[in-house]
Amino acid sequence: MGVGDTSIRSSERPEAGSVNIQLGKFPPSSKNDSVDAHKVANEVLSRFNDALSKQDHSSIAELFSKDDSYWRDHLALTWNLRTIKGNAAIKEYLDSSQVRLEKIEVNKSTNYRAPKFGAIDILGDVKGINFFVTFETSIGRGDGVMNLAEDNGQWKIFTLYTLLKELKGHEEPLGHRRTKGVKHGGDPARKTWKEKRDAENEEIDPTVLILGAGQGGLTVAARLKMLGIPALMVDQNERVGDNWRKRYRQLVLHDPVWYDHLPYVPFPEHWPVFTPKDKLAEFFEAYVTLLELNVWTSTSLKSTSWDENTKRWTVIVERRLPDGACQTRTLHPKHIVQATGHSGEKNFPKIKGIETFKGDRLCHSSEHPGANPESKGRKAVVVGCCNSGHDIAQDFFEKGYDITIVQRSTTCVVSSEAITDIGNKGLYDQDSPPVDDADLTFWSLPSELLKTQQTKVTKIQAEHDKSIHDGLRKAGFQIDSGPMDSGLLIKYFQRGGGYYIDVGASQLIIDGKIKVKQGQEIAQILPNGIEFADGDKIEADEIVFATGYQNMRTQARKIFGDDVADRVSDVWGFNEEGEFRTMWQKSGHPGLWFMGGNLALSRYYSRILALQIKAIEEALALLFFSHVRGPKEASTLFCTMSGKSQVILVVGGTSGIGYSITQSILSSRHLPLNAKVIAFGLIDSTVKLEFTKQQRERLRIVEGDVTVDEDRELAVRTCFNVFGRLDTLVYCAGIITPIQTFEKLNIDSIKKSFDVNVFGAMSMVQLTLPHLRASRTSHPLNVGRGKVIILTSTCDSTVTYHGWMPYCTTKAALTRFVSCLAHEEPLLSVQGVYPKLTRTKMIDGLVEGKYRGVMADHEIERFRIWDEMGDEIVEPPERCGEAVAKMALGLFEGGKSGETLYYDKHVPQKIEGT
Repeated sequence: MGVGDTSIRSSERPEAGSVNIQLGKFPPSSKNDSVDAHKVANEVLSRFNDALSKQDHSSIAELFSKDDSYWRDHLALTWNLRTIKGNAAIKEYLDSSQVRLEKIEVNKSTNYRAPKFGAIDILGDVKGINFFVTFETSIGRGDGVMNLAEDNGQWKIFTLYTLLKELKGHEEPLGHRRTKGVKHGGDPARKTWKEKRDAENEEIDPTVLILGAGQGGLTVAARLKMLGIPALMVDQNERVGDNWRKRYRQLVLHDPVWYDHLPYVPFPEHWPVFTPKDKLAEFFEAYVTLLELNVWTSTSLKSTSWDENTKRWTVIVERRLPDGACQTRTLHPKHIVQATGHSGEKNFPKIKGIETFKGDRLCHSSEHPGANPESKGRKAVVVGCCNSGHDIAQDFFEKGYDITIVQRSTTCVVSSEAITDIGNKGLYDQDSPPVDDADLTFWSLPSELLKTQQTKVTKIQAEHDKSIHDGLRKAGFQIDSGPMDSGLLIKYFQRGGGYYIDVGASQLIIDGKIKVKQGQEIAQILPNGIEFADGDKIEADEIVFATGYQNMRTQARKIFGDDVADRVSDVWGFNEEGEFRTMWQKSGHPGLWFMGGNLALSRYYSRILALQIKAIEEALALLFFSHVRGPKEASTLFCTMSGKSQVILVVGGTSGIGYSITQSILSSRHLPLNAKVIAFGLIDSTVKLEFTKQQRERLRIVEGDVTVDEDRELAVRTCFNVFGRLDTLVYCAGIITPIQTFEKLNIDSIKKSFDVNVFGAMSMVQLTLPHLRASRTSHPLNVGRGKVIILTSTCDSTVTYHGWMPYCTTKAALTRFVSCLAHEEPLLSVQGVYPKLTRTKMIDGLVEGKYRGVMADHEIERFRIWDEMGDEIVEPPERCGEAVAKMALGLFEGGKSGETLYYDKHVPQKIEGT
């Protein structure tokens, strides 16, 4: 059922492509209230650390509950945001990720953090043992939260949350690390603080360019400042804070002050519970001054372009100076953070007759300055029923307008009191823990469990708001309870809108002071009002469309163009694990990041985004599957290992034939060669990657997509940062899909096939050519050095099937690429390999008849018969894996450079050219 399917209730519809995640399951509540929580916590972590020191992932996984346990990790284990469910999946994830976690300890620094028997859910219904943890990895330190549940008389880990908070050697200059601020003694060239600040702000050519100076831009700029990364915000507005200052005049934040603190400079103790928009705007300006953030206001983008060679942007901006002059500047940042708000461009509908409207104002809510005072008798219509729509409708009423609000579907309505007194109670209120501890507690809960919790919270809130809800329904206003009755918060996370935090407008609707037009689409705009699909007409002097905003990706397309936007993944909403999509992490395009969300989200995720950029700039991200501690140690490793053992990069080395190649190179049969392997590719969660401890010492797995530039670069750089060299490239990444007749094929799907099968290979060869040449020059007698091996297919010319056009043409291109590359690169050995029909996931669908109706019946029957004939026809991948491993290791040359070769057996006796 598609997201756009009208049979889905509006409350259940997530952001396009977002996953409507399932409800998580909590364990039974423990009744063992006399347990020594400190003792149990220490025992569990002692076993955890013991297994960690031995790289015994099975024992670590056994500490977790079997099926319904979670490990939520934000940058501690890898540079990804992950939630792994179930101890089997946790083991598989640890097996496939060279674990950089070194130790984990109980945090006993405060009573709130220390182990205690009590609630392990928000409402206190489920009892267990809860405590904070600190941990150390090979590159940094962090905090987390662990919840233990009783499982058949044993204490098991129900949830573990780990958050990387700092990088070793790059700690924030806080407390004892604060700067002096002045250098005492004589200095004729001394500049004042203001002179230095003005020069920094004016002359900066930033490493990071931040588009937007709202809460997203400010918080990530502050985090980058503390990490020593030069950053510049640019904003079209005249003043910082204008994104709030210019909103409708009566706007007040609906979230309370305890939820909204910014990093480093929290709101003062006297600050009101709910912040007026102009007061917040003034605070934003003060925030920039206090934290010495660089910002250019009245600045617009003229052009942007990305250089694949230098890995930098070229950005031309036009800046209007205080004296009215215009200044054009060209910047060359390595990173751009789009902090234009998570919602992107305004969503202004195209409606018949909109240009015929003769009233005083027709605009989007973002452009609405507020209702005109003393307007009794005038008529206004607000289209849209979320926060902005209600606030604007209330403003119209208060200024004397005859006001109607148009509700097309349903709205999740929760009173402000139910939010503060029920939803936020104990976590974000006057008596709550420090905001960093509250954030750890909140984000430690995996999204599936949070959704379950919110169903209970929503039910309690609904009881509190019963009179409001009953009155709204009676007035014809339709309400919902969010996805799976999980309420406002999950609706915001999954959809980005569709709710109203009631601060007074609901009672006006109930009393008939704000009229409701419900459930009808607008047929057309009339010169004096609106006509609906049912024929009803409403007169209006002013019409405001509070219809929300488009996805940030639409804004990216407008700013950067199609080439960039097409590489960017969908933004906002949940993925399958319940983590946000694309926000605050790799976007799909190198050097481009998305930052957005409310003040609380900006506070938390700004650190995560900034740490990733810092790690890239310090080359720490390149060590992301290694135990090397930093660039200095990587350099030492380079010196000690250079020239002593072969390093082979296997692209596609985490699945199928590629996994067999990786296993064969590392096998005990070839142990005397001591070859090292970087296995680069996507991780298939259904495939168990098995390597011994000794093999893992010679292996680094880089999880990534061969079609993504930054992932390819990471794989190559990891070769040098971990093993100090690169000698051989094996390319075996490939897809057989789409299988469809040409007439029905989508051109984009054909492009995808070429991206993986052909352009992925070409890109990897381009990246590695200089290193392969250097390896061959240094070891001219070793046929395993300076080598390129590419797996292709006999479908390149002599074999074809119905629906296989994309696969066959890509393989033809790949085989020809082998011969052309060999002609251009006589120093290297470039060889193709024809695998035989091999038992991998690629042919499962063929055997099962998945493509019946596309492939001919006799072709499907042929594959079925071959499958029944066993290994002699459909070979196990180990046979091709061993042959290619021996070619990569230089145990035999096989044929001339430029040839594509067959192999006969897994211990090859003969290699034949085509």
